[in-house]
Amino acid sequence: MIIYFSGTGNSRYVAEGLAKILDDRLVSATDLIKFKEKDTFNSKKPFVFVGPAYVGRFPKVFRKFIKESMFLGPRGAYVVITCAASPGDAYGSIVADLKRVGLSVKGFSYVEMPTNYIVMFNPPNKEDASKMVAEAKIKTIEIGNKIKEDQSFVETPGGFANKFTSVFAYPIANLFFKSKKFKTTDKCNGCGACALLCPFESIHIENDKPVWRGKCTHCMACISACPNEAIEYGNKSKGKNRYYLKDKFEL
Repeated sequence: MIIYFSGTGNSRYVAEGLAKILDDRLVSATDLIKFKEKDTFNSKKPFVFVGPAYVGRFPKVFRKFIKESMFLGPRGAYVVITCAASPGDAYGSIVADLKRVGLSVKGFSYVEMPTNYIVMFNPPNKEDASKMVAEAKIKTIEIGNKIKEDQSFVETPGGFANKFTSVFAYPIANLFFKSKKFKTTDKCNGCGACALLCPFESIHIENDKPVWRGKCTHCMACISACPNEAIEYGNKSKGKNRYYLKDKFEL
């Protein structure tokens, strides 16, 4: 069973690929979180968790979802992180989180994908993003084949810098994951696409315009997928590219 969390499509794309390679069931934790559904997952094959690196670890909301769920089946699980450059020291936190639900990490790897974090970085243009996704597809197939062959593997950069990112920067960053700086421009037509994508259902359409109220994990789905590029994050996103992956993984 492939369980994934995804904001702008990177982790969803990798999870789709692994599900096809392994001929396994695909489960969107993003949707389950949105509709506040908890579940007991039963699988005959090893569980595979796929999600993005948020400051060197899985998003807080995805970690909470895993720790509050029950997993029945093989005890050895695989984890795949999507990231712009490095997964940080995500491995250590993943081992601890899965141990709490009775699972051990049999395999860990990461796939580099285009950044979506427009708050700090400028996402790549469409051509460069397409090249990165093509390379990510090759890496996903390699990982999928390892899992299919029941291999054990750990691919992590390690190092002090990555450890620092995960241990110290992660909790601080989560304090700043707020929605109050999101705003719309005159290009907004009130289509509601942003509200449909929010995993917390924190975006409400009022007077034909979105209003951000409530939790936010900075997944960037709303600003990245807006069809009119009518959402900004204060002044930090102005003039920057938008990146949202709609492609389906095809073997």
